[in-house]
Amino acid sequence: MSSSLTTLVRRTGFRPRLAAPSVLRPALPTATHARAALVQRTLSTASVETPAAPNATTIPTCTSSSSPTAAVQAHSEETRDLIHRLRAQNKYYATVQIKGKHYTVTEGDIIITDRMAELALGDMINLECVTELGSRDFTVLGKPYVSTDFFTVRAVVLEHPVSSTVTVVKFKKRKDYCKTLHYNPKYTLLRVSKLDVNKLPGASA
Repeated sequence: MSSSLTTLVRRTGFRPRLAAPSVLRPALPTATHARAALVQRTLSTASVETPAAPNATTIPTCTSSSSPTAAVQAHSEETRDLIHRLRAQNKYYATVQIKGKHYTVTEGDIIITDRMAELALGDMINLECVTELGSRDFTVLGKPYVSTDFFTVRAVVLEHPVSSTVTVVKFKKRKDYCKTLHYNPKYTLLRVSKLDVNKLPGASA
């Protein structure tokens, strides 16, 4: 007789602890200087921007072959007019892709994503993998990503918290098999500091 495998998962609530405001200073602690070089390499979800250099170039990091940072193409008059209408709205939202997961956010929201060890507290990143951009009345859909000419999405790293312990119990009936696993998921907290629709040249007033 074949035995059935049953898995029980008991999860306690994740209660992230927000970092103190002092960690948002652009200056990095001395202990993190050795990791500064890691920030320059390509991340799997976003591109790093040095806070002290507003004009720093961004690093394309989308895994898809259709990178949103491809060569800028001339946009049609109809496209410029539609983006101008979207820009005239009061508030915007964007669906960003981070490490293969999608998050619909607005300015000021906090994103809880998987640990991004390459980033240090206070780092500013540009989120370029946006699949949808819109407002209450208009929506721009990407194929698969929206052109980076249309928007600017920036986020700041708040904290690298560790979740409460997750216990996983595996057992097989009538087989004297029972295995218990404990682990603590690691996360990264990002605050969306800027979400804006760019003004395209030549758009109707």
